[in-house]
Amino acid sequence: MCLKTFPLRILPLTLILFSGVIRAEEGGSGLYVPGAYSSLINITPNKPGFAIGNTFYFYHGEVGGTATLPFGLLLASGIDASIYFASINLAYTVSPTILGAHYTAAVSIPYIWVEAEAKISINSPLLARTIGQQTKTVRDSANGITDMAFCPVALNWTFGDLQINPQFTVYAPTGSYNKSQLANAGQNHWMFDNVLGLSYLNHKTGTELTVFGGFAVATENQATHYLNGDIFHLEATLEQFLPLSKQDLIGIGPNFFYFQQVTGDSGSGAVLGDLKGTDMGVGPVVTLIHTSSKYVYSVQAKWLPELETRNRLRGNGVWVSAGLQW
Repeated sequence: MCLKTFPLRILPLTLILFSGVIRAEEGGSGLYVPGAYSSLINITPNKPGFAIGNTFYFYHGEVGGTATLPFGLLLASGIDASIYFASINLAYTVSPTILGAHYTAAVSIPYIWVEAEAKISINSPLLARTIGQQTKTVRDSANGITDMAFCPVALNWTFGDLQINPQFTVYAPTGSYNKSQLANAGQNHWMFDNVLGLSYLNHKTGTELTVFGGFAVATENQATHYLNGDIFHLEATLEQFLPLSKQDLIGIGPNFFYFQQVTGDSGSGAVLGDLKGTDMGVGPVVTLIHTSSKYVYSVQAKWLPELETRNRLRGNGVWVSAGLQW
C-alpha cells in the first residue's frame, strides 16, 4: 500500500492545549494534562496557512482511602471530580521557512466545567496530629474561561517521512481562582512547557510512530504560596492508516503517556510535603482524515485510562478533536 496523497502534517488540534483544574500537583494535577500530545495531529504544519481546531475533553477521577491533597487553603481526601473542557485552537504557519523549518504560532481559547466532592479537613495539620483529623463533606463546582495557552514558537523540519518539531508553550493564569474553593476555573500561576516532537510516517505502508517529550516549569501560586515541582512528560502513538477512499484515511492504534514530577512541590503552602506526582496510562486512538486540493480535515478520538498514579486523581479521560487546515 502506498499512501501517496497522505499529508505530511495534519493540524495542531491540541498543540497548545489547556489547563486541567482539579487534577493538580497543587490539587492533584497541573496545567499540563497527561496524554494531551502524542500523535501526528499534534505536529505543527509543514506548509504555510491557517488552521482552526476544536478539542473536547472529559475526565472523571477519584482519590480514595485516607490520601490527602491540597486544594488552595483546603486539605481534601475522598476526592471525586469530573471535568468537562472545550477549546477553540487557532494557528498560523508563515512563509518563508526559518533555517529550513516552517514556523507556527498558535493560541487556545478554552472553557471549562468542574464538579468536585471531597472530605475537607476543618482543623489544622498540627491539631490533626494531636486530636485526630476532623472533616466535613463539601461539594463544589466552577465554570468559565480557564487558563489560556499560547505557543509563540513551534518549528517543523521535514526530512522525507520524518518530522522534527520543537514547541514552546506558555500557560497564562487567565481563569478565575479562589483559594477557599475546592473547584476553580484557573490555577493562578504560569507554566512554561518545552516540548520536542518526533514523527515518522511511512508513506508506503501507512504506519505512523510519533513521540513527544517535554519538560515544564511552573511559577508560584501567589495566593497560596505553593510552587508545583518541575515535570517531565512523555507521550507516544503507534498508528496504522488504511484508505477508505481516494480522499479518506482511517488510523487505529495505541496511545501511551507517562508523567513524572522530577522535583517536589515547595513553598510555605506545601504543608503536606513535596507530593511528587506520577501518572501512566495507555488506550486506543482512532483518527479519520479527509484531504482535498484546498484543505485537510481531521477528526480524532482517544480514550486514556490511567493505570498507575501517585499523589494525583486516578480515572479515565476521553478526547475528541477536530480541525481544518487550509
